[in-house]
Amino acid sequence: MVAIHQSIPSFQLSSPPNLEILSVQLVARGSPIICVVYVPPNSDNSYLTPLFDYLNSLLTTNWVLLLGDFNSPDICWSTLSGNTQYSRTLCDFIFRHNLNQFVDFPTHTSGHILDLIISSPETDISGLSTLSSPLKSDHHLLGFFFLLSTHISRPCDTSPRFSHNYRKADFDSISDYLLNHDFGQYYESSDIEFLWHHLQETIFSAISLFTPTISRRPHSHPPPWFTPSVRNLLNKVHFLRRRCRLRPSPTATSLLSQAEPAINKEIADARVAYESTLVEAFAFSKDSAIYRYIRSFSKCNGIPTVLQHQSELLSTAVDKAAAFNNYFHSVFNSSNTDIDVSNLPFPDKSICSISITVEDTFAVLSTLNISKSMGGDGIPPIILQKCAAAL
Repeated sequence: MVAIHQSIPSFQLSSPPNLEILSVQLVARGSPIICVVYVPPNSDNSYLTPLFDYLNSLLTTNWVLLLGDFNSPDICWSTLSGNTQYSRTLCDFIFRHNLNQFVDFPTHTSGHILDLIISSPETDISGLSTLSSPLKSDHHLLGFFFLLSTHISRPCDTSPRFSHNYRKADFDSISDYLLNHDFGQYYESSDIEFLWHHLQETIFSAISLFTPTISRRPHSHPPPWFTPSVRNLLNKVHFLRRRCRLRPSPTATSLLSQAEPAINKEIADARVAYESTLVEAFAFSKDSAIYRYIRSFSKCNGIPTVLQHQSELLSTAVDKAAAFNNYFHSVFNSSNTDIDVSNLPFPDKSICSISITVEDTFAVLSTLNISKSMGGDGIPPIILQKCAAAL
């Protein structure tokens, strides 16, 4: 059994019906696969040959994490050697694919290492240990963590989102609202934060009263390299998976086993072709599309919950801020001179007061470029420009 959190898109891969094996592919960059295997004791070639053929096919183009009871107690993992033909075949399989076996302690009550974790050497396996199990078994329960550097797409929120249609706002009514509002109470305060907060709230109230709202439903767009050929093959694979699930047959299983490697190759080829086009366009015409494509990989809604800096994991806001501050501080050279600012001469000219008139304010607001995005205050430029007289 393999349990995948519902926030991680995944699907089950087909496998030979006579094997006790389950493979799940994550919808993520690199098409990673988690594969759980059980090899019965004293299995003969009728079981082992299709097993290794299937595992070889998975490892051809994908990153794979192999887990399970391989029943190979005679293997010496420090020398990667075994006494039986099956164990030698398993060692040869691990060697040819340049894999690592990460379990180095007994996983069975008899003292043997039967349950294995096999993957590429760069796989970040940590916290590997035996855990207490609520079930009675002669196998120990294993627990571990692994990091997978992939960009996993999140389920798209299709609920409608509402926003103001500022271009259809009733600017005359907004201006009247602002002109009729009693600002007398604010003149008695000298707290700029208090004054700005209430002015901002007054403008927002006027906007909500006299600006229509529109609803937009977010759309999920396929990647730019998603060609009609990829779409056609993907639809074919989806159809075959439904057919195998509802009406399984050897023919459907065979067609699916051929279609899945084909779609992986088609996706890889389409992506390489698109990226090559971007590189050529940038090399000869400085087309900036390649920058948009690269930025699309790192889109996120904020700072990750956990950051890794070298070998240190940062989870608290203080630790993250300290790491960023240390980095920014490291790019500046320290001053090698000590200047006493208290003894510096007073400048010949200085600003004693600043005077801003109503005319100055109107001149600036009425000439704002409304095509620019709103600032940090959340007030759109078109409101400031169209209601400049009232403001």
